[in-house]
Amino acid sequence: MASSSESQTAAPAARKIKYTILAALAAVVAVAVFVSVFFIVLSPARVSFTVTHSSCGNDSSDGMIIYLVLAANNTSERAAVKYQSMFVNVANSTGPQWLDKSSEISANVLTAMPLRQPTQNVTTMEATVSLVAGAWGIGDDASNHTTNKRFLVIITVQARFKVGIARTRLYDIKVTCGPLKFPNCKETTLPLQCVY
Repeated sequence: MASSSESQTAAPAARKIKYTILAALAAVVAVAVFVSVFFIVLSPARVSFTVTHSSCGNDSSDGMIIYLVLAANNTSERAAVKYQSMFVNVANSTGPQWLDKSSEISANVLTAMPLRQPTQNVTTMEATVSLVAGAWGIGDDASNHTTNKRFLVIITVQARFKVGIARTRLYDIKVTCGPLKFPNCKETTLPLQCVY
């Protein structure tokens, strides 16, 4: 049988162990809450892309130039966006060749990168695509050969999101917009939503 002095010293030791375990559990819960809030705050904002303006015309080599104005809409109230790079490709979606990656033509992005976009902001970016005569059925007079042509615009960006002084890793964002149709190369104004 244990003496009363031994049981009295064992009781505070048991309480100390119990308090240590409870403190460790509370610390684990606090760290889990902090990490969850940190990742929720730094989750990437949903940026939507739109082709807001498109037109085309003849270039000096009897080909065609497609002019595109793209809009990036950052609806986030807390995360700003920094676009590190942007690539715009145009594919002919009229025939089955649009599924072939080699049928894409790279656009010349006119907007300088890197580009910063504040919160709750729509930023426009411009690009041009040159099509040589003979490409995708474009004849010597481009304005007479685009009526039945439909194009897909493929936008690929690399971006970081920033909340206060914290910033995320680099994200790859790729969207497809289309079909985009040029009626006899007359200027067309349209908001054409892009999909992920």
